[in-house]
Amino acid sequence: MGVDGGRIAARGFQYQYLRTVEALLAGLDHEAITACRVEGPTVSTTVAHADSVDFDMVDQAGNSLLAVQVKSAGPTRAVRAREAVAVLVHLITGFEARAYRLITSASPDEKCMRLAEALRRYGSDTAALQREIKALLERSPAAWALCEALSPQQWDRLGRARIEFDPRSDAQLREDLNETLRSRRSRSGLGLSNRSGGLVLGYLVAEVMRRAADPGSAYWPVADFQRLLLTEDEELFAAAGRQDFGLLYGPVPPTPEVSRSDLLDRVETLLTPPAHDSGSVPVAVLTGLSGLGKSSLAAAYVAEHAFRYDAVFWVEAETEEALISSFARMLGHLTGACGPVEVTDPRLLRERVHALLQSLAGPWLMVFDDATARTTRAWIPRRGRGAVVVTSLGGNWREARGIVELAAMRPAQAAELVRLRLGLSESEAALHDQAVQHLTQALECWPLAIEVACGYLVSCGIGVSRLAVYADTLLQRAADDEEAVPPGYPRTLAAAVALSVERLVDSARSRDLVEPTLAALAALCRLAPRRVPVHLALACALIGTEHLPPSPGWLVFDEAEHPVREVFRELTNVSLVRRDEPLPARQEAFPGSEDTVSMNAVLQVILARHLQLSRTASRALPQAAGHTNRWLLGAIETGQADRAWELSQHATALVRHIEDADVADLHTCLLMGNLAAFHLAHGQYETARQLLEQESVRLARAGDPDPGVTAQVESLLAHIAQLRQPADAADRIADRADRVLTYLLAQPTPLTPAAVDLATSTALVVQTQLRMAHHPRLAALLEMFTSVTDAAPDTEKSQAARDLMHISELLSEGESERAEHSATVALAATRPWTVSASELRRLLIEAYVRQDKWQEADAALTDFLPCTGPHSLHGFSVHHLVHNAGGASAWQWVTTGDPRAVAFLGRLLEETGIDESPALETATDHARFLLLRVVHGMWRAYSSNELGSAPLDLMRQLTDKTFTEPYDPDNVWERIYDGLLPRVSIMAGDLLHHNHQAQSETIISSAGEELLADPMMRAVYDAARCSGRLALSSDSAYAALAGTSNLDVVLPEFRRLLPGPRAMAFLEPVTMLGVTSTASGKTTELQIHRACDKGFRRLFGNGSSVPSAGQISLTLTGRELVLRHEDGTVLARADVRASGQWLRAARARQTVMVYYGYGLDLKDDAVHRRLFSSPSQLAERLADVSGKGLLAAAIVSVDVRSGAPEEPEHSRAAARRQPKKTNRRARSRRGR
Repeated sequence: MGVDGGRIAARGFQYQYLRTVEALLAGLDHEAITACRVEGPTVSTTVAHADSVDFDMVDQAGNSLLAVQVKSAGPTRAVRAREAVAVLVHLITGFEARAYRLITSASPDEKCMRLAEALRRYGSDTAALQREIKALLERSPAAWALCEALSPQQWDRLGRARIEFDPRSDAQLREDLNETLRSRRSRSGLGLSNRSGGLVLGYLVAEVMRRAADPGSAYWPVADFQRLLLTEDEELFAAAGRQDFGLLYGPVPPTPEVSRSDLLDRVETLLTPPAHDSGSVPVAVLTGLSGLGKSSLAAAYVAEHAFRYDAVFWVEAETEEALISSFARMLGHLTGACGPVEVTDPRLLRERVHALLQSLAGPWLMVFDDATARTTRAWIPRRGRGAVVVTSLGGNWREARGIVELAAMRPAQAAELVRLRLGLSESEAALHDQAVQHLTQALECWPLAIEVACGYLVSCGIGVSRLAVYADTLLQRAADDEEAVPPGYPRTLAAAVALSVERLVDSARSRDLVEPTLAALAALCRLAPRRVPVHLALACALIGTEHLPPSPGWLVFDEAEHPVREVFRELTNVSLVRRDEPLPARQEAFPGSEDTVSMNAVLQVILARHLQLSRTASRALPQAAGHTNRWLLGAIETGQADRAWELSQHATALVRHIEDADVADLHTCLLMGNLAAFHLAHGQYETARQLLEQESVRLARAGDPDPGVTAQVESLLAHIAQLRQPADAADRIADRADRVLTYLLAQPTPLTPAAVDLATSTALVVQTQLRMAHHPRLAALLEMFTSVTDAAPDTEKSQAARDLMHISELLSEGESERAEHSATVALAATRPWTVSASELRRLLIEAYVRQDKWQEADAALTDFLPCTGPHSLHGFSVHHLVHNAGGASAWQWVTTGDPRAVAFLGRLLEETGIDESPALETATDHARFLLLRVVHGMWRAYSSNELGSAPLDLMRQLTDKTFTEPYDPDNVWERIYDGLLPRVSIMAGDLLHHNHQAQSETIISSAGEELLADPMMRAVYDAARCSGRLALSSDSAYAALAGTSNLDVVLPEFRRLLPGPRAMAFLEPVTMLGVTSTASGKTTELQIHRACDKGFRRLFGNGSSVPSAGQISLTLTGRELVLRHEDGTVLARADVRASGQWLRAARARQTVMVYYGYGLDLKDDAVHRRLFSSPSQLAERLADVSGKGLLAAAIVSVDVRSGAPEEPEHSRAAARRQPKKTNRRARSRRGR
């Protein structure tokens, strides 16, 4: 198993920052220490010492009292004396400090223990210290050489250095720090320190990290540290979950004020890893009915135990959409993105997050809130240094380590909650203890019931003296209505809710707000529990569907004229709702228009029964559906992806209510259809299909109120069949397209814009399917659709579809320049954030890539990236961009080696989020995207000069993959695969060559200017005399050295188009000019080095590639051959004989392959022929000279001058046949 350097580095920083906090805590007890400098002084004596200090403690004058270097290590890592000495020397030579310390968590060997003891014992006796250290380093001359170079002043500093061996595990260190923090906060009088102590460590470590990254903030006064240490609980809770907190990610609910320590202890026991950790993730499930405090208990565990974890992720898990949204945000954090990433394929999003969590070096915690086993099970990570808490109503959680079942609070806990909610002092609570106990018993110690009841009491101003009367009222009402709550809940909860509603009505009546307040409450019961936009809820409550705006968009009230705030203030006052995070929006209509509220799910059920919402479902649900549909559709149409994701959850909740109430009308059907289009845009085809099938059934039950909507359903279902390609895809598409055509032909002419758009989109589905395989019925349908669209006036969408089709055809025909122009013109006339705009941007990028306009392609990709943003609505465009432009970039790199092409491919793979959102449906799709990742990975591995086993590991992923179905060896994707290894071989040869050339340069540089001072050596060097021989690749003796280019592999037909055999030249310097380094003993040859410096490449093994050196030319005048660089440097002169065939071959190709070096026996013709006539001897010889770096080659231009026979001009070569391109054209249609 390889070592993950990134993970080790991450753990090192965590350990360093924890020890920094520990040092600051210790510094609080030392008056002389006034500040800590994180990462040491900002000004170092040399660049080399800039990182010698991890932190130091300073006095008021700025003098360093203690300079510290921290070295973390795994539990089995040992530290040796020579390593410790090297660190200490680096530390003490950096700058002056009163004391120095090396802190390490590694285990010391015997000599290192003796070194630490020597520093303690002989620190003030330099001579004795020198003797001890010299004896310890007797077998480590390099380490002792560092000590010998120290000045007397530096030896004095070394005597003030100490080594601290820290045997604590990471968990033990965190535990010690947490206890110290709790103790200090308790001594300061913070009575709630146990409630928040777990957050404090993460808060302080996050501050260390911030200061380490900002030199301007590196100076941290101890007084400021103490102020942060004593941060009030409420400020910590407010910081939790914020981006600047650095520990918690996600909407963590408020931490409860009443501790349920017995339950917390059980959760802690379940999540404590066993002594022999198997790497599996422990899962603790908190179950119980709604309102018992499951989420609050999870939040309490986070607050108390956050110090144990590097990161805590809070996942909203009530629906599949909520899980996807939470994981997208989590992935954005884990990958360092500025926000959530685009999501198209939830499965790949889930796998990517799990893989990243598994790679984290430190411990993490994930909370799945309000989860169901069926929906959430696959999202729970199984491997890594983490733990998982799940809150759920119940279910079969077989993978859990244990289940904590929540019941009602203990009487003392319930009484404490009542005291806090009513604002009673401890003495008041003690005085009225009997009344408080009576109330808690009446409410069965149920947390939610207590919250609702206390909200009522406070809003009504009912004093503690009347608690008993209120409790008796609850009991009486509960006895009168036993069916008011779901099974298992206290009956008094419904009574408490009923009293709160009565209080709500009384309060609202005084402000003339009864009708809007109760209507808003009813609307809230029908939407999802969390983040309900207040303006949406009020619109659902008050505005009939006949008043919907004519264009897609959402209705927002003018708060100067409508009592939006007043209505929701009434609801908040009686604790039925609470404020939540604002809805994502590109731009608010006005401040506060995106505000949201949340309501407990069981309250929604109780209130629905209490308000008898089933009686008004047939009217209220279509009204709510109409407004929710407009809000969702408006977000989609304006490209606000995050907003659309949040609103889709309310649409999903409404659809469930619509199904339960069995309501069928146009507005409810439109909501189902546009929710289906939303899921279709994100690659969730099965969910989209089910919704469309439901819509179709309900439209029929409603009497087909709008045949156009029914036809749109048929078109979308045909689109899904075309995307998923079931066995009978063509027949399904034909059936549905036929019904759409029947509808269109029945419409009066000219067609409405909506009908024209429907005809155009359906025709595209049919046309796309026909490209895959001929189908007579589809072909006939396409002709009919074409006649319909040709006779109809253009609309914005139909014109956009024509533009897209035209540009796609231009690209298919190789007319990239025209495609670029057409895309630019069309884009200028297209509204932003539309599907057409994203597709035009995609095609423009493809046009640039096919013309090798990499700078323009980079700029266009930057413009496209907003389409790949959070929860992108343009997943199809992203997918096909990476497929088409990525394939073209990979092809360009494989065939030409252009680094710009593969760098652009890297941007496509890394910046578009394609790993999380490919929406792949076929095995060939998976294989192609994997091939693109392997191409880029191979290039990165070789270009970074850090190979290891990475290239082989990458190639193994492709061993069982095919990139076409059925297999087509002429397809560009198969050619990319075939050309990958040859291209990588070229890179490997380049890498070896450059490394050898660098070593050679070092050897020559060490010799200095006197190297060529000898006149005789200079004369040989300048003369560049060589023995030479010319040959042809068609000669069997030389054919093995003719080489095979990358184009020969990826374009086999290319060889047939080349004009005859290749001209070759072999040159061997007459005199070898060797240079040996006195330092290393290594040797290089001056003339070979010069040739390689000018463009030749050393050959290593059989797979070596030969470069084209355009700056070098071979001139042949009669028998005189001169090899010259464009700067005038002569690399070789030789007397050669050129046959007529050789001259014709050189003129035909205008290049010559030149081998330059030793071991070719060119001086003796007979020996040379004997060598080249024996393949085994030749191979052995070439291996020998190549291994010594004494043979180089290049393809150079040739100039045959007078004296050579002239040949008739070759006939024009036939046009080169390109491999077939696989170009994707797809579109996403959504919204009606």
